[in-house]
Amino acid sequence: MHRLIGIILFFVLSSFSIHAERQYSFLKVNSADGLVNNQVTCIHKDARGFIWIGTTAGLSRYDGSSFVNYKHKSSDSTSIIDNYIVGIQEDMNGNLWIKTRWSNIVYDINKEKFYSDLSLFLGQKGSEYNIENIYIDKNKKIWVKEFEKLYYQAIDSVTGRLRNDFPESKEESSLVVDFVHTNGDYYYLLSNGCVECFDGQDYKLKFKNDFLSGKLGADSLNTAIFIDAENDIWFYGNNDGLYQYQIKNDKWNHYTVHSDKIRLTSNIVKKVIQDDKGLIWVGTDHGGIDVINKFSGETTKIYHQSDNDKSLAQNSITELYMDNNNVIWIGTFKNGVSYYHESIHKFPQYRNFLSDESSLPYNDVNCFVEDKKGNLWIGTNGDGLIYFNRRNNTFKSYKFDEANSNSLINNVVVSLFIDSNGELWVGTFTGGLNRFNGKTFKKYQYSPNGNNGLTSNNIWSINEDNQQNLWIGTLGGGIVIFDRNNEIFKPVPNKGNVKLPAEYVNQIYKLDNGNMFIATANGVTFYDVKEQRYKNYPLVTRSGAPPLSSKNVNGVFEDSRGLLWIATREGLIVFDPNTSYSKHFTSEDGLPEDVFNCIQEDEFQSIWVSKSTGLSQIIVSKTAPDKEYSFQIYDFTEEDGLQDKEFNPNASYKTTNNELIFGGRNGFNLFESKNIKYNQILPKVVFTDFQVYNQSVSPGSKVKNVKLLESSIVSTKSIEIKHSMNVFSIGFTALNFFIPSKIKYQYKLEGFDDDWVSLDANRNRVTYTNLNPGDYYFKVKASNNDGIWNEDYAELRIIVLPPLYATPFAYLIYILLGIGILGYYRYSMLRKERLKFNVEQGRLQAERNHEMDEMKLRFLTNVSHEFRTPLTLILTPLDKLLKQTRSESDKRLLDTIERNAKQLLNLVNQLLDFRKLELHGLRYNPSYVDIVTFLNDVTHNFEDAFNKKRIKFTFEHSTEHFIFNFDKEKLEKVMMNLLSNALKFTHEKGNVKLKLEIKDEDGIVNIIIQDNGVGIDEEDIDKIFVRFYQSEKNKKLGLSGSGIGLNLAREMIQLHNGIIEVESERGKGAKFKVSLPIDKTVVVDNEDLERVDEDFARPQQESESSEKIKKPIILLVEDNIDFRSFMKETLQEQFKIYEAQDGQKGYDTVHKVLPDLIISDVMMPNVDGLELCTMLRKDIRTSHIPFILLTARTADEDKIKGLEIGADDYITKPFNMDLLLLRVRKLLEKRSQFQKQFQKTVDISPSEVQITSMDEKLIKKAVATVEKNISESKFSVEDLSRELGMSRVYLYKKLISITGKSPIEFIRIIRLKRGLQLLEKSQMNIAEIAYEVGFNSPRYFSKYFKEEYGILPTAYAKRHKEDGE
Repeated sequence: MHRLIGIILFFVLSSFSIHAERQYSFLKVNSADGLVNNQVTCIHKDARGFIWIGTTAGLSRYDGSSFVNYKHKSSDSTSIIDNYIVGIQEDMNGNLWIKTRWSNIVYDINKEKFYSDLSLFLGQKGSEYNIENIYIDKNKKIWVKEFEKLYYQAIDSVTGRLRNDFPESKEESSLVVDFVHTNGDYYYLLSNGCVECFDGQDYKLKFKNDFLSGKLGADSLNTAIFIDAENDIWFYGNNDGLYQYQIKNDKWNHYTVHSDKIRLTSNIVKKVIQDDKGLIWVGTDHGGIDVINKFSGETTKIYHQSDNDKSLAQNSITELYMDNNNVIWIGTFKNGVSYYHESIHKFPQYRNFLSDESSLPYNDVNCFVEDKKGNLWIGTNGDGLIYFNRRNNTFKSYKFDEANSNSLINNVVVSLFIDSNGELWVGTFTGGLNRFNGKTFKKYQYSPNGNNGLTSNNIWSINEDNQQNLWIGTLGGGIVIFDRNNEIFKPVPNKGNVKLPAEYVNQIYKLDNGNMFIATANGVTFYDVKEQRYKNYPLVTRSGAPPLSSKNVNGVFEDSRGLLWIATREGLIVFDPNTSYSKHFTSEDGLPEDVFNCIQEDEFQSIWVSKSTGLSQIIVSKTAPDKEYSFQIYDFTEEDGLQDKEFNPNASYKTTNNELIFGGRNGFNLFESKNIKYNQILPKVVFTDFQVYNQSVSPGSKVKNVKLLESSIVSTKSIEIKHSMNVFSIGFTALNFFIPSKIKYQYKLEGFDDDWVSLDANRNRVTYTNLNPGDYYFKVKASNNDGIWNEDYAELRIIVLPPLYATPFAYLIYILLGIGILGYYRYSMLRKERLKFNVEQGRLQAERNHEMDEMKLRFLTNVSHEFRTPLTLILTPLDKLLKQTRSESDKRLLDTIERNAKQLLNLVNQLLDFRKLELHGLRYNPSYVDIVTFLNDVTHNFEDAFNKKRIKFTFEHSTEHFIFNFDKEKLEKVMMNLLSNALKFTHEKGNVKLKLEIKDEDGIVNIIIQDNGVGIDEEDIDKIFVRFYQSEKNKKLGLSGSGIGLNLAREMIQLHNGIIEVESERGKGAKFKVSLPIDKTVVVDNEDLERVDEDFARPQQESESSEKIKKPIILLVEDNIDFRSFMKETLQEQFKIYEAQDGQKGYDTVHKVLPDLIISDVMMPNVDGLELCTMLRKDIRTSHIPFILLTARTADEDKIKGLEIGADDYITKPFNMDLLLLRVRKLLEKRSQFQKQFQKTVDISPSEVQITSMDEKLIKKAVATVEKNISESKFSVEDLSRELGMSRVYLYKKLISITGKSPIEFIRIIRLKRGLQLLEKSQMNIAEIAYEVGFNSPRYFSKYFKEEYGILPTAYAKRHKEDGE
């Protein structure tokens, strides 16, 4: 009842509307969009939201963006049985019951298969039914019509058999033509024309009407009935128009093409439905659609227009269907489907259609104005002026007529205005201005010779101020004001300094306060009508111009809030003239910087702007007076029903009825914002496809032998895929058919995506690759064409199974393996720990043994060091005795002593080498030596021993000289060891042979030592080079040694990159072979490299100096009193000797006596020799004293260390006393030569004086100090010593030791040297030079100059001058 009242009220109110006809615009889909065929037979929307379209060539499922088509395939038994679809119904499970020409089939939506065996869905007894037809009512109840029965029967849920719910009828001979369930009741149309209505609860007959008896016609089976919301019955299909039974009045009405009140466009009616407004839609054949208001009798004709793509697809209608969202679907005979909803195309459009003579005469419109009757004047861009009578819906054109002087001046009309007198002013482009009084057009034109005051014929804007002055804005001529009394145009008076920004005026807008707001091609300005001047800003308090993104302004506007809006070619600007607020809209606000043209405000204070990309609505709000404005923006495009994408400048208007008009090249849109129907239907998202490796997966199909989908992806909630299928795509769609191209999607894969991800337009598929194993939820939601989001998202669970190696079973195996590994690891660790314990015990025992060996070796090494000093005291005096003795017998005894002492020394050295090998390893120090001479020298030491044992010794060599690179010291020890062993293990009268083989082509020198002694057992041959190894058999023979000789020999040979080999047989002797490589990188001429060190080969020459000098002072620092006494006794004949027993006492003695040379031992208590040398070298007072180290340490490393800390020489014990005396003399001579050198060149550079760095610094500083004070005659020795930081005594001794000059002589020599320079280079006289270099008088200068240089200063200067000339 409430719905009925609302419908009646709607139509009553609509009858008073000024526009008599409602516009219907449609969207279309056909075979070009994917529809299986354009000949549509039926349409149905299922419970999920899909549209199913039956055609004569198959079935299509439409989701708003794409089609899925179903056709018969002879090779597929589950395909559709016939392509000619008659009807589609849906049961309570969502399965589709499809009627074809030959039978009924069922489409299982889950399995996506067609079944012709209806018993699968009708129950066990279904195969027994003799089915003629099936009907599914509004409650999803299935009714079966058998051939032999009159009425439809229901299926008993208990017995499974058909049950007669409707009572028996007397019309047994009739057939059921149509069966309908609606409004809770059931209606039958019988073939005899009888209409019966049964109650939907108890199935009793409510009424029966036989008015249609005899009216069904010959083709009665195609007739049908429709029952509307008011229970009126509409009968159609007999090709005789439409019959309406008004149940309230119990009256039948018949409507045809000849009816008076309600007239149809065709008598062939194919379908009748009622929309949500109560209007009856009648689909006809070749007549389009008649929309009938059954209450008012008004009929609207909807028909196809070939030049209107928003019109009906075709006039031959085959199907009408309204879905649950009140969308009306229209099936056509040959052109697919059209569908309509008032929210699809929101904006009524007026444009020219060639197929409609009553349409707008011309499309391209420029401007509008409304007269007092509510009708519109429309200026066009080439077709003159159009008058739109809105009540009659007619158009009248006014055009330029060359033959009529009272006609319009030009057909390009760009501005319109109706003044306060009701006269129409028409501005044209290039034609000037017209004033229309309703009959004639009066012309006003600019002429260079004219005197009417008009400045241009391009009249772009017209307005009137409060004083009824008419303002004319031109393109190129600025603004003029029309003087009505004199019929002339005057310039705008300007009493201020601000001028009009440009002569190109786009709009003159009158503000609420009566002032003018002017848009130009170079910005905006304001005109104060009272003050008669232009302003940059509307308020006096501000002088700056409004902020503009572009100075080319198309339009301006003042809204009801007082905000000023500026439309430019690069965006939209709004500012508040009363505050500092301004805003330039950008893409971030939803308004890109497009070309903006016109601005209007609707009755709800929303701002509407036309632009180059459509139309935008801006909803302005402000939460509080002190808050900034906020803006909500809605964009509309051509798809929403706009005339075009772009709109024309000036082409906007607001009528007195609050209607907004915006025009462009394809007509104009006229609308009330309150009548815009926004789509409130939230789009439901469904999944439409699931692909693996770009292959769609259907229910029951297998991918890599795995069934992924049991049912359709649409109804699937979860999918489980293998890890190897980890490249998949998900297709989805929003089941919303209102401009599908404007639908937007957002998706999120929980477990992968953190936020919702937006998809680009027209994209409804997402692909994922290489997802990690896990549980994911894919969610997707959509917004409809008006941007309203449905937060109720669609969700699909996706389980990515782990690979085989990451499955729970695999992890169980891993755990068991881990436990086994841990168990085995524990067992192994325990076993390892036991072994480790045993090894550690063995290691500790070995360490203890090694420590014992180390202790023994260290003890022997220390003892060996102690041996060297007594051996020195033996060998040195022995050497002296050998030189002095004359008795041959004594000399033989002394030779024996010397030989054994040297052999003992050799053993000591061998032990020390072994110790050094243990600690640091041996260092290879090669030099070029004659190997033949070297071997002769070595064998010479064994001649007596071989002779005593009567052993025949021979040395074979093929050359007398051969020089190559080897370590002489180490090879000597090797040969001594091998010859000693040959001597030891060879019996008396045996043979020992030394052989030298030089294989120059192979780069090898072989040294062979062969004897015929006891030999070596075969099992001992591999062990004799092992350290400490001693043969048990040799021990028994009393021939065992220390066990280190051959080991040490092998180490030394390996340092040469050589090898040592042995061949032996027990009782037949041994043969040792040493092979050394020849370094061929340096070519040596062996004949030219015989050198003799003359310093050692001949006695030292006596000094040539005949002058007798005092003995040099030598300090002996030695802790061994015997050695110190021996050294003193040996040296005291030539030197004055001082003694000290350790380094500390030696250091103290040095400062007392300042010796000329120091000889010190290295190993001493308290302070050793190395520390003493370091201390003396760091002291400037003693750094010049020569220093010789005597030590038992023979290693090269020790020698290098001693020389590095500043020792002048390093001599090992035992030593040759003659060698020591030679080196002492040489060092003292070197010091003396240095003193003489200084006497000659006192100002030489440091590089020419070879002294220590400390002495060098001292001399440099002394010279610099004297030079600094050279002109000071009072500069004394005390001053010099004070500057150098030492006492006068130390300075005296230091300079004497370094330079041989006393301090006063040192100062005088520097003064004289400077004087010599001045004589050579300056123009000063002798007296001036004398005073300049610090002498008190020229006489003393001349005296000392002659003593130094042997010539008087005057003579020297004269000679130097002559030499220079």
